[in-house]
Amino acid sequence: MPTHSLQLEDFKILQYFAKKCVYFLSTILATDFVFFAFSS
Repeated sequence: MPTHSLQLEDFKILQYFAKKCVYFLSTILATDFVFFAFSS
C-alpha cells in the first residue's frame, strides 16, 4: 500500500532529524561544559 510506504519514509526522515537534533544538542552541551570547566 502506498500509504504504508509513505509512513515508513516519514519515519525514516523523522528518525534522521531526531539523530541530527540529538547530535547537535549533545555537541552544544559538551561545548558549554568544557567552556564552563575551563573558565572556572
